[in-house]
Amino acid sequence: ALDITGNMTLEAWVNIESSPASGVAYGIITKWAGAGDNRSYSMQYYNNAGTPQIFCSLSSDGVGATQIGFNQTLTTATWYHIAMVYTASLGKVEAFVDGTSIGSNTTFPTSVASKTAPFNVGGENGGNIMDGLIDDVRVWNTTRTGTQINDNKSVEIDTATNLQGSWHLNNVL
Repeated sequence: ALDITGNMTLEAWVNIESSPASGVAYGIITKWAGAGDNRSYSMQYYNNAGTPQIFCSLSSDGVGATQIGFNQTLTTATWYHIAMVYTASLGKVEAFVDGTSIGSNTTFPTSVASKTAPFNVGGENGGNIMDGLIDDVRVWNTTRTGTQINDNKSVEIDTATNLQGSWHLNNVL
C-alpha cells in the first residue's frame, strides 16, 4: 500500500528537540535509501547551509532525485503539522505547515518509482534520525487540498477513502 507511484499526500505532526546541523536532514516520512537505486519519496526537515527547510524528494527511476526545499524554521519544543502534497500529472509538490501552504514547485517527475526501501517514520534508510517527536502520521494515495489538510490536521483518522496508512503514535517514545 505504501508503494505509491502517483498522487500522494504525506502528513505528520513533528516536535523537534534540536535543530539539524548544517547539511543534515531529519527524515519525517521516507521511503528512500540515501544511496543506490532504491528511492521513492521523502519528506524531511533539512538544514541547507544554515537555512532550515521542509525538504521534499521524489524519484521516478529509483536512482535520480528531484529535491526542493521550502524555507521554514521549526522552533524546538513546539508542535507543527507538516504535509507534502504531490500532484503527479502536474509534476507538482506543495508543502504545508500548520495547514498553510509554504510553497510549491512544478519541476518534479510525473510518476514515482516503486522500490523496496523500507517505509520509515522519523528517519531514512541509512540516513539521519530525527531528534524529536512525531505523531499522527498519515499517507494518502490522493492529493489532499489545503482546506482538507487544515480542517483535519487535529483529527485522528483511522479509515477514509484513499488513506493508505495512519499511525497515531500516542504515548510512544
